[in-house]
Amino acid sequence: MRLEYTPFEALELIMTALREVNPAVADRAQSAIDAGVDETVEQDIQRGQGRRRQISKREYRKNRPLTDTESIDAVLGVLEAHLIVHRRVVNSVIHEFAEAAIGSVEPPGRYDLKDKQVVYPITDSIGVMKALEIEIVPESARRTEALVQTVSLTLTDENQLTEITEVLSALKTLTRFES
Repeated sequence: MRLEYTPFEALELIMTALREVNPAVADRAQSAIDAGVDETVEQDIQRGQGRRRQISKREYRKNRPLTDTESIDAVLGVLEAHLIVHRRVVNSVIHEFAEAAIGSVEPPGRYDLKDKQVVYPITDSIGVMKALEIEIVPESARRTEALVQTVSLTLTDENQLTEITEVLSALKTLTRFES
C-alpha cells in the first residue's frame, strides 16, 4: 500500500489534531518524542605507549533523536496509554473495590476474648459498586478547603474500549511507512 504522505506530514497532522483536542495529552506526546532513544555506545581507548599499549572499551549512554516513524509510534503509544490502558486500570480498580467490604461507622460491636481483638460490624457492601474519588491536591498540601478538587472514577463500557482499540489499530495501519 503506497501512502500519499510522508512520515513527517503524518506526525504533524496527528500532533496538530491532538493539540486541538487535548493539549495536555499533546504535551505528553511531545515529551515522549523529545526523550529520544537511550542507546549504549562503545568506544575503544588506547592507553600507554609502545609494547605496553592496552586497548580498553568504554561504554557510555547517549540519547539519539527519534525518527519521524519512531515519533509516530511514540505518539500512538501515549494515545494508547491515555485512551485504553488508563481506562482498563480504572475498570479493574472499580471491580476490585466492588468485592471489598466496607467497615461500619458504628461503634465496635464486642470484644472477642478468644482472638483478643475488637470485632467491628461489616456492612453488606460486598459486590456493590462504590463511588471512588481521587483528591487532586492531597490534604497535607492544601492551605484552604477551597482547593479541594476530586476526580471521580467511572466505569468504561467494554464495547467502547473495543471501538477505541479498533480505531487506534486502524491509525497504526495508516501510519506504517515500510517501503
